[in-house]
Amino acid sequence: MTHSLNDAQPVPATPASFCNPTNCNIGCDDVVQNQKNENETPPATQNSKPKRGRPFKTPPESIQYWYVIRKERKIANRFDTSYFHKETGFRCRSLKEIKNYEKYGSPPRRHKVKTQAKEESNDKTKNETEEMVVAQRKAKAEVMRTFVEEFLSKAYYNQLHMFDP
Repeated sequence: MTHSLNDAQPVPATPASFCNPTNCNIGCDDVVQNQKNENETPPATQNSKPKRGRPFKTPPESIQYWYVIRKERKIANRFDTSYFHKETGFRCRSLKEIKNYEKYGSPPRRHKVKTQAKEESNDKTKNETEEMVVAQRKAKAEVMRTFVEEFLSKAYYNQLHMFDP
């Protein structure tokens, strides 16, 4: 039912309730107390729960010869799942690696890079990149120099021939 300003009937009042956590006197005599002893906190929504990664799926039956170990990470509250072969004892980190092992028979390779060789390659690439940067700067400076010279020569010509008919 809607009310307009022309109606002569009073508008029904809607009582308001609120929680006063400090129990102090506000000075309002017309405050309606919450008659139901309900908790005034808002209800939990679907998105209020923290996400903890993907839900753990039970491993398929095809990996009978594997131990499944699930560890929680220290930082992100997520889980890492590792699969250990019961006979050989090597580790796979995904079901895809397990399928490749069963299909082709070769265990997954772990690539280890020696830090000394890595540092040497970084030094070489740093020297090469510095030389490339210097060469690029020189080329750009040459292009800008020719552009400025052309602009100034045109401006000088225009100034000399400004009053020519």
